Amino acid sequence: MRLPAQTTSSWGYIEFACYTWSSLVAWSEFPALSQEERDVLARLAADLKGHIDRLLEEARTTETQRLFARPTARARQHAWLALLKRTFTEAQSLVSFRLGGNSTDHPLVREFLPRLQATIFRKKLGERAHEADKATARLEGLRGDFPEKAALVERLRVATVGTHSAVATHEAALKTWSVMRSGEVVAKRRLRLALEKTHRALGMHFVGQHDFVESFFPRAESEREESGEEGGAAGEVATRSDAEATAGVSASLVTSSGAAEAGTSTWSAEP
Repeated sequence: MRLPAQTTSSWGYIEFACYTWSSLVAWSEFPALSQEERDVLARLAADLKGHIDRLLEEARTTETQRLFARPTARARQHAWLALLKRTFTEAQSLVSFRLGGNSTDHPLVREFLPRLQATIFRKKLGERAHEADKATARLEGLRGDFPEKAALVERLRVATVGTHSAVATHEAALKTWSVMRSGEVVAKRRLRLALEKTHRALGMHFVGQHDFVESFFPRAESEREESGEEGGAAGEVATRSDAEATAGVSASLVTSSGAAEAGTSTWSAEP
């Protein structure tokens, strides 16, 4: 058995494991096997299915967060940042017109925005709302007054509060995704361990029946090429040949004297 690479996506692991689980279920219902062997296969199938379900749940949750929650939070953040910039641009122009004689270098304009737009918009995204809040307070406390001042302060405050909330929501969405992703990675590792455990258990219960044991697992495309079998498209996970995977269906049940005494059946890959 060759497991998928560590870097393979969760969906690749799920597809791989589902093939193994399906094979275990099918053979656990096969009447020519002993009841003991069928019970072993059923237990292995149930255990593996539990790990598949856990990874499937984690992967779906993470994917939903990545496809919907994160982009939505990011778009809202961008929208509020755009509104914040537009509002402060208008505020700078109005203050310059009303108090600075249309000059951005007037002391009152520089008191409001010491470095003009750079006061806020050259800061990191997470710092812009905080700088905007301080600038709003400076505008409110300016010595000069003009008719639109109170309304302008309120507009700046609304834009600042909205931006702060949007940035915080986006950061929370990223953290949530990170936590979910960690849970998905853990679930994927556990599924990988479960597949290894399943392979060992099959080898112990079907001693000397390498082809039969390996038929429970998909074969990578590279393995098919090495063996000269015809494969599918590059990169796809190809299953073992039908003759191999269903060897026991047409095979004769060979029981040696030792196997008969032990009560175990031996499946031959040869017809």
